[in-house]
Amino acid sequence: MIKNIEFSVLMPIYFKEKSEYFQSAIESILNQTLLPNEILIIEDGKIPDDLEKEVLKYKDKYPDIINILRLEKNIGIGKVRALAMEKCKYDYIAFADSDDISRNDRFEKQIKFLSEHPETDVLGSDITEFDGVPENIYSKRMLPSEHSQIYQFNKYRMGINNNTVILKRKSVLDAGNYGKLKAFEDYELYSRMLKKGYKFANIPECLVNMRAGAEMMNRRQGVKYFVTCELPCMNEMFKIGYINIFEYLRNIFLKFLLRVIPNWLRNWIYKKFLRN
Repeated sequence: MIKNIEFSVLMPIYFKEKSEYFQSAIESILNQTLLPNEILIIEDGKIPDDLEKEVLKYKDKYPDIINILRLEKNIGIGKVRALAMEKCKYDYIAFADSDDISRNDRFEKQIKFLSEHPETDVLGSDITEFDGVPENIYSKRMLPSEHSQIYQFNKYRMGINNNTVILKRKSVLDAGNYGKLKAFEDYELYSRMLKKGYKFANIPECLVNMRAGAEMMNRRQGVKYFVTCELPCMNEMFKIGYINIFEYLRNIFLKFLLRVIPNWLRNWIYKKFLRN
């Protein structure tokens, strides 16, 4: 039996999102074996008319579940999630990216786990990654499932697949909510929570099919990406004592190297060593 845990689903969207991707993503949420009590769609700034039309279509069809929060200007995903910690109705909040596809038993699996392990503050799962159409799966990202393993793994690479997360809003707020980093907000938050003693877990099943491919890989390249995204996060992790000086220097060296090598080599490394 699944304990009666009420939960919200947060789905941010912004102007670059494609309406057909959004449709596939929200259909995967609405076709769950265990439906959420709320789906909060946050429009991060003005969105295209065709996308707004899709949002309104689902709002009209599911008025008791779907709520919409419209922001006048784009504030970025970190600030959107920080805002959602205050705006979602329920203490458990699940993340759903607007271009990914959740397996139809994702929430049933996660809520069952949380009802059996109420001490868990952040719960994720493994993912598959696809390029183009959902059937074109080319890799998996499988992570440690136990808290102690996640704690160590997260020192080098994020130990949670963020688009699979369901977490306790109270725990996030007690830990200080999202910080002010330009990017890697989730990685910094989870590192801070792990350091403070909050409990993490992963379900060792692929509960989300993530849209990835060459376009995503190409965004994660160059010195600028390293300096503006990864380095500030590593600095925060070192500052709070989550990683020591050796781990910090190791991370800086390897992550910088990964951003400046040619695309083809980085893609090969991801597929050969950083994916399953």
